[in-house]
Amino acid sequence: MIIARKKGTFYYLCRGPDSGGCAGVGISGPRLEAQIRALLSAYLNKEIEAPQPVWEGQARLEEVNAKIAELMEQYRTGLSGSIVFPMIRRLEDERNDLQTEQASFNKIKARKQITFTGEWDDLDLYAKREVIQSVIEAVVIRPTGRTGLYDPSRVDVIPL
Repeated sequence: MIIARKKGTFYYLCRGPDSGGCAGVGISGPRLEAQIRALLSAYLNKEIEAPQPVWEGQARLEEVNAKIAELMEQYRTGLSGSIVFPMIRRLEDERNDLQTEQASFNKIKARKQITFTGEWDDLDLYAKREVIQSVIEAVVIRPTGRTGLYDPSRVDVIPL
Protein backbone atom coordinates (compact mmCIF):
# COMPACT_ATOMS: atom_id res chain seq x y z
CA MET A 1 0.00 0.00 0.00
CA ILE A 2 1.20 3.46 -0.82
CA ILE A 3 -0.37 6.82 -0.16
CA ALA A 4 -0.80 9.28 -3.00
CA ARG A 5 -1.79 12.90 -2.49
CA LYS A 6 -3.89 14.65 -5.07
CA LYS A 7 -5.92 17.88 -5.05
CA GLY A 8 -6.02 18.32 -1.27
CA THR A 9 -6.86 14.71 -0.43
CA PHE A 10 -5.11 11.37 -0.44
CA TYR A 11 -5.64 7.83 -1.69
CA TYR A 12 -4.45 4.40 -0.68
CA LEU A 13 -3.04 2.64 -3.73
CA CYS A 14 -1.82 -0.88 -4.41
CA ARG A 15 1.94 -1.15 -4.93
CA GLY A 16 3.33 -1.73 -8.40
CA PRO A 17 4.12 -5.18 -9.87
CA ASP A 18 7.81 -4.78 -8.99
CA SER A 19 6.75 -4.66 -5.29
CA GLY A 20 4.27 -7.54 -5.43
CA GLY A 21 1.16 -5.45 -6.15
CA CYS A 22 -1.00 -4.78 -9.17
CA ALA A 23 -0.88 -0.96 -9.23
CA GLY A 24 -4.52 -1.05 -10.26
CA VAL A 25 -6.47 -0.65 -7.02
CA GLY A 26 -6.97 2.59 -5.14
CA ILE A 27 -9.43 4.05 -2.69
CA SER A 28 -10.15 7.40 -1.07
CA GLY A 29 -8.09 7.71 2.11
CA PRO A 30 -10.46 9.93 4.12
CA ARG A 31 -13.51 7.82 3.25
CA LEU A 32 -11.75 4.54 4.00
CA GLU A 33 -10.49 5.88 7.33
CA ALA A 34 -14.02 7.04 8.24
CA GLN A 35 -15.38 3.57 7.41
CA ILE A 36 -12.67 1.84 9.47
CA ARG A 37 -13.22 4.26 12.35
CA ALA A 38 -16.97 3.49 12.37
CA LEU A 39 -16.28 -0.25 12.39
CA LEU A 40 -13.72 0.13 15.19
CA SER A 41 -16.09 2.28 17.21
CA ALA A 42 -18.88 -0.28 16.93
CA TYR A 43 -16.54 -3.15 17.82
CA LEU A 44 -14.86 -1.42 20.75
CA ASN A 45 -18.14 -0.13 22.18
CA LYS A 46 -19.47 -3.70 22.01
CA GLU A 47 -16.31 -4.91 23.79
CA ILE A 48 -16.71 -2.30 26.55
CA GLU A 49 -20.30 -3.41 27.19
CA ALA A 50 -19.22 -7.05 27.45
CA PRO A 51 -18.09 -8.39 30.82
CA GLN A 52 -14.49 -7.32 31.33
CA PRO A 53 -11.97 -10.15 31.47
CA VAL A 54 -10.06 -10.67 34.67
CA TRP A 55 -6.36 -11.48 34.68
CA GLU A 56 -6.12 -15.03 35.95
CA GLY A 57 -2.61 -14.71 37.38
CA GLN A 58 -3.51 -12.31 40.21
CA ALA A 59 -3.94 -15.02 42.86
CA ARG A 60 -0.60 -16.60 41.95
CA LEU A 61 1.16 -13.21 42.01
CA GLU A 62 -0.17 -12.55 45.49
CA GLU A 63 0.89 -16.04 46.56
CA VAL A 64 4.42 -15.52 45.23
CA ASN A 65 4.71 -12.14 47.00
CA ALA A 66 3.49 -13.68 50.26
CA LYS A 67 5.97 -16.56 49.93
CA ILE A 68 8.86 -14.13 49.35
CA ALA A 69 7.84 -12.16 52.45
CA GLU A 70 7.57 -15.40 54.44
CA LEU A 71 11.05 -16.54 53.35
CA MET A 72 12.53 -13.16 54.24
CA GLU A 73 10.95 -13.41 57.70
CA GLN A 74 12.39 -16.92 58.10
CA TYR A 75 15.82 -15.57 57.14
CA ARG A 76 15.51 -12.82 59.77
CA THR A 77 14.67 -15.45 62.39
CA GLY A 78 17.67 -17.61 61.61
CA LEU A 79 17.10 -19.73 58.49
CA SER A 80 20.28 -19.95 56.43
CA GLY A 81 20.71 -17.51 53.53
CA SER A 82 22.05 -20.36 51.37
CA ILE A 83 18.59 -21.94 51.61
CA VAL A 84 16.44 -18.80 51.53
CA PHE A 85 17.99 -16.73 48.73
CA PRO A 86 18.02 -19.36 45.95
CA MET A 87 14.32 -19.94 46.68
CA ILE A 88 13.67 -16.19 46.65
CA ARG A 89 15.51 -15.83 43.31
CA ARG A 90 13.26 -18.47 41.71
CA LEU A 91 10.16 -16.79 43.14
CA GLU A 92 11.35 -13.37 41.98
CA ASP A 93 11.85 -14.75 38.46
CA GLU A 94 8.30 -16.10 38.54
CA ARG A 95 7.03 -12.78 39.94
CA ASN A 96 8.76 -10.88 37.11
CA ASP A 97 7.15 -13.17 34.53
CA LEU A 98 3.74 -12.71 36.16
CA GLN A 99 4.15 -8.93 36.30
CA THR A 100 5.12 -8.84 32.62
CA GLU A 101 2.06 -10.94 31.77
CA GLN A 102 -0.13 -8.66 33.90
CA ALA A 103 1.22 -5.51 32.22
CA SER A 104 0.54 -7.00 28.78
CA PHE A 105 -2.99 -7.97 29.83
CA ASN A 106 -3.66 -4.48 31.21
CA LYS A 107 -2.29 -2.83 28.07
CA ILE A 108 -4.60 -4.86 25.83
CA LYS A 109 -7.55 -4.20 28.15
CA ALA A 110 -6.83 -0.45 28.15
CA ARG A 111 -6.61 -0.38 24.35
CA LYS A 112 -10.07 -1.85 24.09
CA GLN A 113 -11.49 0.83 26.39
CA ILE A 114 -10.62 3.76 24.15
CA THR A 115 -13.70 5.78 23.33
CA PHE A 116 -14.32 7.57 20.10
CA THR A 117 -15.80 10.68 21.70
CA GLY A 118 -12.59 12.66 21.77
CA GLU A 119 -10.00 10.29 23.14
CA TRP A 120 -9.43 8.78 19.67
CA ASP A 121 -8.82 12.21 18.16
CA ASP A 122 -6.18 12.92 20.81
CA LEU A 123 -4.15 9.80 19.95
CA ASP A 124 -1.15 10.13 17.69
CA LEU A 125 -0.80 8.05 14.53
CA TYR A 126 1.23 5.31 16.25
CA ALA A 127 -1.28 4.90 19.10
CA LYS A 128 -4.16 4.72 16.59
CA ARG A 129 -2.24 2.12 14.61
CA GLU A 130 -1.72 0.08 17.79
CA VAL A 131 -5.46 0.12 18.55
CA ILE A 132 -6.32 -0.86 14.98
CA GLN A 133 -3.77 -3.68 14.96
CA SER A 134 -5.15 -5.03 18.25
CA VAL A 135 -8.52 -5.57 16.55
CA ILE A 136 -7.95 -5.90 12.79
CA GLU A 137 -5.68 -8.35 10.98
CA ALA A 138 -6.02 -6.75 7.54
CA VAL A 139 -8.09 -4.49 5.34
CA VAL A 140 -8.54 -5.76 1.79
CA ILE A 141 -9.73 -3.45 -0.97
CA ARG A 142 -11.32 -5.19 -3.94
CA PRO A 143 -10.89 -3.70 -7.40
CA THR A 144 -13.74 -1.97 -9.19
CA GLY A 145 -14.47 -1.31 -12.83
CA ARG A 146 -15.44 2.29 -12.13
CA THR A 147 -13.44 5.21 -10.86
CA GLY A 148 -14.43 8.17 -8.78
CA LEU A 149 -17.11 6.53 -6.63
CA TYR A 150 -16.49 5.28 -3.12
CA ASP A 151 -18.12 1.90 -2.60
CA PRO A 152 -17.90 0.63 1.01
CA SER A 153 -18.74 -2.91 -0.14
CA ARG A 154 -15.26 -3.07 -1.74
CA VAL A 155 -13.73 -3.01 1.74
CA ASP A 156 -13.21 -6.35 3.53
CA VAL A 157 -12.08 -6.02 7.12
CA ILE A 158 -10.37 -9.17 8.45
CA PRO A 159 -10.66 -9.25 12.28
CA LEU A 160 -8.05 -10.83 14.52
